[in-house]
Formats: sequence, C-alpha cells, structure tokens
Amino acid sequence: MGENSANKVWDEVGKIHPEVFLWNAVPIHPHEPGSPLTSRQPTAAERKQFAPLLEELIGHLQPAAVVAVGRVAEQALKQHSPKYVRHPSRGGAGKFEKGMKQLRAKYSL
Repeated sequence: MGENSANKVWDEVGKIHPEVFLWNAVPIHPHEPGSPLTSRQPTAAERKQFAPLLEELIGHLQPAAVVAVGRVAEQALKQHSPKYVRHPSRGGAGKFEKGMKQLRAKYSL
C-alpha cells in the first residue's frame, strides 16, 4: 500500500546522492486508536522513547548532512543543527519539493 507523503519523499530522495539513509524520528506508525489507516502526530512520550535510537544511528553513521523533514524531526534533531524542509503531508508537498531543491543546490546533495 502506498502512502502519499512517503512516495513524495522517495521521489525527492532519488534526486540526491545514492548513499542516503532515511529514518523516522519516531519509527512506528502513530495512528488514532483502533484506526490503523489514520495518521497522527507522535506524542512527546513517543518522541522521547525513540530519541536514544536516533542518537545511536547518527553517531554510528556520521552523516555529511542531517535533514529534518517536518517539525517533529526538526525538534528531535535540534542538537544536530538539521537542515529543515517542510513535511509533504497535509498540503505541504509543493513546499517540500521546493525546500529539497534548495538544499540540493546549496549543499550539492
């Protein structure tokens, strides 16, 4: 099953260097109780629960660039000074595409 935001992200990632690692700040699918096909913003507790894993990944990978897709990711990555782009969900696809294009140009991604 496809998911519009994920499809948009993968479309843009395909335009970047072939060695790209994607990871969700909260690597679970937060949804409304009893409705697994819905989507909701992760809670503070969920973000906190997965913060150590996120830090371990960044420490291990030592990425050349850290890009936060959306405000949840920006908050989770704040100590890494991420480059922010709008999340493509809820009408943000155009701003996401524009932000990724600007990052590719500015940082030669």
